[in-house]
Amino acid sequence: APVAVAGLAPPGRYALTQQFEIVAGHDEALFAVSVPFSATEGAGVVVAPQTEGTALVRGPASRYGVTSWATRVTVAELRAAPAEYPPGFTEQYLQLPPGLPGRVRDLAAEIMGGATDNFERAQSVQDYLRSGFTYDLDVPLSPEGADAVDYFLFETRGGFCSHFASAMAVLLRAQGVPARVATGYAMGEYDFERGAYRVPGASAHAWVEVYFPGYGWVEFEPTPSQPALAYAEGAVGGTPAPPTGEAPVRATTGLGWRGVVAALGALAVLAALFSWLWDLRRRPPDASAHTPRGRALRLYDQLRRSLARAGLAAPPSATPDEFAAEYAAVLLAQPALGASVARATALHERAAYSQHPVAGSETTDAERLWAESRWARLVLVVRRVLGRRSR
Repeated sequence: APVAVAGLAPPGRYALTQQFEIVAGHDEALFAVSVPFSATEGAGVVVAPQTEGTALVRGPASRYGVTSWATRVTVAELRAAPAEYPPGFTEQYLQLPPGLPGRVRDLAAEIMGGATDNFERAQSVQDYLRSGFTYDLDVPLSPEGADAVDYFLFETRGGFCSHFASAMAVLLRAQGVPARVATGYAMGEYDFERGAYRVPGASAHAWVEVYFPGYGWVEFEPTPSQPALAYAEGAVGGTPAPPTGEAPVRATTGLGWRGVVAALGALAVLAALFSWLWDLRRRPPDASAHTPRGRALRLYDQLRRSLARAGLAAPPSATPDEFAAEYAAVLLAQPALGASVARATALHERAAYSQHPVAGSETTDAERLWAESRWARLVLVVRRVLGRRSR
């Protein structure tokens, strides 16, 4: 597992602080992102035995804070990771059912046949499952005696997160890539009244983690109903850790009469901004935007212009990475917006500076994330307008 040296973040990680409130009855299993290393009173970090140093948060607390080493690794780092594992590690994380049908192994070899490293193998399986299978909560159970993964891959070709995660882990293990299924919760929905994310039981989710020596367990998302995880191309050892997260910005505050006037002004700006965004959404794209590459370039240009209106302006000479680094704290405080910017930036860099193709499904995912971040952008506009009027 990643280990910090002399107080610095481990390779491919950054410190993320979160606050949790669990409103339902629960046992002592608590929640955290990636690799937790400290928690507030009532919640303790423990290392699970037999799991290569996997850290978990446990305790009776219903309200607690936890700081984790969250994943921020580059594609270059994952590609360069050695395939050298601790003793006994592969025996545990390459286990497969003894009766696994041969066609599952054959499919794994076919999907990953051209891959040269474990990141490429994981990415190829993730792309295969996201593009060729249907998210379906009503699929039938596998027949008695049938292998569940085989039935999903060759018969139903549809299912929910557990089906996708199990299939990806099995396919990777069949080609010698250590992988495991992780369970927890997806992000949920942002509650503007509370200034926090609300995560209901319906957000329960399963995904896949792949082990890369030197970086630990790294997340992948094979379920097409969830946004795909996109890691920046980057360079080996060249990714700085952003600051720890800030509390989400509230959409409303206690206001006197001057604040009410300011709020009315903010609402006018919001109305104008919403109208502009809606018109932009309906505007037909030019000819260059019909291709996935053109759409990716256009999306990033739209992103920079829109965020400049929300107060996140940067000179045209600022590179995408420089822009993201300058506003890292703001983007961490608005997770939906941060995820959207990260995805659009990665696609833009690939479309503008490399020969690697951009898939239509990737561009569609990035456009959807951008649309879903509109409320976070409106919060930034409100804060900007109220700040101006209070001076």
